[in-house]
This record gives sequence, structure tokens and C-alpha cells, in this order.
Amino acid sequence: MGKKDIGLKSYLQNTVRYADLWNGAVFQGKQMVKAEELQEITPVHSKSDPEAVLERTGDLVMKQNHEGQRFVILALENQAEIDYGMPVRIMLQEALEYDRQLKVIKQRNEKEYKELCENNASVSKAEFYKNRGGRKVCAKQLRI
Repeated sequence: MGKKDIGLKSYLQNTVRYADLWNGAVFQGKQMVKAEELQEITPVHSKSDPEAVLERTGDLVMKQNHEGQRFVILALENQAEIDYGMPVRIMLQEALEYDRQLKVIKQRNEKEYKELCENNASVSKAEFYKNRGGRKVCAKQLRI
């Protein structure tokens, strides 16, 4: 990371400036992103399993919480020159984040199913997973 990148990242870590950038550049000045609702989150996205080990780091990522709910994730990537590979790198970072979220959901579902079974509920795994995620699929299709 060059000096320009570090300087800009440091400057935009201020939530007021970050919100102003998004509001001006994306929302034509309408105050959609509110500084008081922003919180910086890790820009590191990784995957580690028997098939692949991969890690990518972005420049600056913040989440906006609105009325106690996560409202939006805003990721900023700085580039001083035209780089046609940037969209591909961004898509890879996003895919890694979605992969992480799927793992969290899978772990939560497995924990809920285990607790259900411990409470002597007689529900099959296929029935339990039938409507998880809004799709009607069985556990074998999810490879769990």
C-alpha cells in the first residue's frame, strides 16, 4: 500500500468524511449514510478449507446500523490509476464474505438442529432443513 493509499484511508476513517463521500458521490447529496450509524469493520476476507486457502484485504469497510439493524455494508477501494482488474478483485472479496456468512448460517442451523434433537423432538434433518434459507431443499443437497 502506497503513501497515498494510507493517507486517504486514514482521512476517510473519520465517519463524517466517509458518510459525506458516499452521500455526495452515490446519493447526489441526499443524507442516506449517517456518520453516527457507521462502524468500521475488518476489510480482510479469507477462506480456509481442504480445497483452498485464500485471503484478500480491501481498503476500508464500514457497516451502517439503523435502529439496531445492520442496514448496509459500504466498502471503499482506492485506486490512483485505471485498473481494469479491480472489479474482479472486488467480486472475489465479496464472494469470500458470502462464503463466510454461509458458514456462520450452517453452524447456527447445525446448533439449532442439535438442540432440537436433545429436546427429544422427532424431526428429521431433511424436514428441519426443508425451509432454511427460503428454499425447499433437503440436507443431502446442502452437503451438511
